[in-house]
Parts: sequence; C-alpha cells; structure tokens
Amino acid sequence: LAIFLMYHRFRADSELRPYICSLPHNYSSVPLFWDDKQLIAVGQGHLSELGVRTTGAKLYVVQQYNRLLPLLFQRAPELFDPEVHTLPAFLWALQTVKSRNWYVNRQREPKIEYAMLPLGDMINHRQNEPGGGRTSSDGARFELHSGSDYAAGDEVFISYGNHCNMHLLMTYGFQVEGNAVNCTGKPGGTTLQQAGGGWAGKKQELYRHWAASGIG
Repeated sequence: LAIFLMYHRFRADSELRPYICSLPHNYSSVPLFWDDKQLIAVGQGHLSELGVRTTGAKLYVVQQYNRLLPLLFQRAPELFDPEVHTLPAFLWALQTVKSRNWYVNRQREPKIEYAMLPLGDMINHRQNEPGGGRTSSDGARFELHSGSDYAAGDEVFISYGNHCNMHLLMTYGFQVEGNAVNCTGKPGGTTLQQAGGGWAGKKQELYRHWAASGIG
C-alpha cells in the first residue's frame, strides 16, 4: 500500500490525485518525523522510552527502504526514480498508510484485509466512542456505523481504539487528555511529558519491530 501510494503521489495524471491532495502534506506532530534534538528534549536530556521506540522505528523504515526500493529502481526504472522516490517520500507514505488504513477483512473474492478509504479516513477520534466500521454481510461494501446520536451539523466521531497516549502520539500525532489507558506498566495513562525522564533503554530496544513502536 505504501509503495502504491508513494508512486501515485508523484504522478500528476494519477486517478488518485483528488485523494492524494486531501492527505496531510506532513506529519510534524508524529515523533517519527522529529529529529534527535526534539526527542531528547522530550526526555529532559535523556533518550526516553518514546525516543527509543521512535529510533527503533526509524531504523526499521530505513532497512525496509534499502531492501525494497533499490529493486524497484533496477527493475522498473520507468516507474521509480531515486531522485523522486526518496526515503522521506517512503516515510510519508508509510505513515499515511499506518495512520489512515482500515481493517476491512473482506472474505469474498477479491479478498481484502486492509484498505485506504477516502473520506472515511477523515473522521476524528473520540475516546470510548461506540460504533465503527465493518464490511457488510454480503461483502459488497464497507460500512461506518455510529453508536451515538448526532444532530444535523454535528461533527461525527469514531474511536481509533482503546490505546494509550504513547501509541496515539506515535501513530496519529495526538494525545487524549485524561487518558487512563496504561502504556508503561505503571498505573494510569502516559502523556508526552510523562514519557520523558531517565529511561534510556537497552541497545536491543533500538531494533524493535515497528509493531511495537507504534507505526505498524
């Protein structure tokens, strides 16, 4: 999905141009896009757990880029250009897919597990909001269902999941005030400020799979 999205992002004639233009141009609120100074500042002079997870995620992205893109540059030079399809472009595409894809689990042919849903990915998160998305019983469409009542003109919300603030920050770039979901094994939720401190982690933590780092 990420490579497909990155390819279409740079094609002016892409049929996905309206959707591409609706996507964020950057993800400056997501730690994956912060530099080392920002990460250390959050950790109050140390590499916090947030910093270690982010560093591990960055290393994983670099590894995947170096594994996949050279093959595309070699085998499909008419489609992929190293001057265009750079590491930052790949990182943007990965973050877009991670933060905006839906688990559709379509069982009928063609089977689809994850998909990007234009317009559906614009709905904001509200903690513990009932309802959500699911594939229709006949597999013909993906439906959004609300568990709340809304008046005309109200903003509609869904829940992105029962996640702690560190996960929300690393995946979506925001935190929820008063979030009590546990991130660290300590009672209560964790905010960006609380994630700082002297937790330097171990070397192997830098190589966590991105599933544990909040971007996959």
